[in-house]
Amino acid sequence: MNYYQKIRLQYQEMMVMMLKDGDGAQKYLEKQINQKLAKLKRIKEGK
Repeated sequence: MNYYQKIRLQYQEMMVMMLKDGDGAQKYLEKQINQKLAKLKRIKEGK
């Protein structure tokens, strides 16, 4: 399983969580997305 498949799987899991739990999941989702973006940015910059 490659990196992008893992992200897609995690995203699907988060969508399920969000459907189960409104507000808490929204905050969690934003945090996860920010972490992913930061990670991708670091990879892009070669750090």
